[in-house]
Amino acid sequence: MANGEVESIASTFDSEIYLDENYDRLLDAFNEMHEKAQKLSQAYNSLKGKLRWHVDKIISCQKELSSLKLKDEELEKALENSSCNDKTISTSSPSQCEMCKEPKSKNEYLLKTLSKFTMGRDNLDAFLSQQKCKFKKEGLGYTFGKKTFITLRG
Repeated sequence: MANGEVESIASTFDSEIYLDENYDRLLDAFNEMHEKAQKLSQAYNSLKGKLRWHVDKIISCQKELSSLKLKDEELEKALENSSCNDKTISTSSPSQCEMCKEPKSKNEYLLKTLSKFTMGRDNLDAFLSQQKCKFKKEGLGYTFGKKTFITLRG
């Protein structure tokens, strides 16, 4: 019977070692996943800050664009009402009257500014399309819709 007790104690000791090894592996995996989750959270917060900055920049650019459009309309009206007799002069012609040069250069500047704004909006749209939700846990060992429970016997 002493031999049976030794075998029983040995098998209990072996199962405890096996459980300890499983626990250690699970703990290491959990710690690794926790570190990755923290890094992802930091990256998300950083991207959220950049997004907020871009949104603020878009709002300020929209305000600037609306003011530039108003100025452009004013310049167009001033050009129509100017005393310039030849309204069909092309922009490449060197014989433009002096009154037409300034509004046309301002108009070109406004068109360049508008094209830069449009390019910035396209870049922001591309940036926003690459964002992922912070609650999307794929890639961290999480399978959507699958519930698994780990039980440790001690």
